[in-house]
Amino acid sequence: MPTVDGATVAEPASRPRRPDMLARSAAELALVSALFGLDNLCRTLVSGREEVAFGHAETVHRLQELLLLPSEAAIQAAVHSEALFRAANT
Repeated sequence: MPTVDGATVAEPASRPRRPDMLARSAAELALVSALFGLDNLCRTLVSGREEVAFGHAETVHRLQELLLLPSEAAIQAAVHSEALFRAANT
């Protein structure tokens, strides 16, 4: 290790190596792809079960009220960005 005026100085951290970055990027891409595939599979499996989905939505809405969480309408009114909500819902 290098020294300055008798004190040991740590060497600066090196940049990540290209193979390490590629491996991390590939792993992240694989994870995102797997989650996207799982989402599509789940949407296919529940197709035609809208009544069950509405029942779950009602349960979530009641829990939201019980925990005194703000409603979706209140959040939308506070944000004032229709484009943001459209992007979030796509």
